[in-house]
Amino acid sequence: MKTATSAFVSRVSSMTAYSSFFILTASLDLVICKEVQTAHKFGDKPFLGFESITLVPFCQKLLDASLLTEAERKWVNDYHAKVWEKTSPFFEKDELTTAWLKRETQPI
Repeated sequence: MKTATSAFVSRVSSMTAYSSFFILTASLDLVICKEVQTAHKFGDKPFLGFESITLVPFCQKLLDASLLTEAERKWVNDYHAKVWEKTSPFFEKDELTTAWLKRETQPI
């Protein structure tokens, strides 16, 4: 049986903070479902994973790194490094956008 691994899926992530007010930031992430290599299989079927195809940094002003675990901080930093690597060449001649992208993709 052939497993479909080229499906596009949207995934919505959000962060919520409660204080004297409510903040919700959400990102719509388009992803490709694809076969991933793992130490285990589900019978004869492979595991599927997600690869982001939309690359937009999280707003640094809205992130409170003190609330994140080390694994979450690493994930954000790795994601931001990928955003910079993949998108910055498109903005080489646009100083304003490059400055914004560089600021927003700095490690937290």
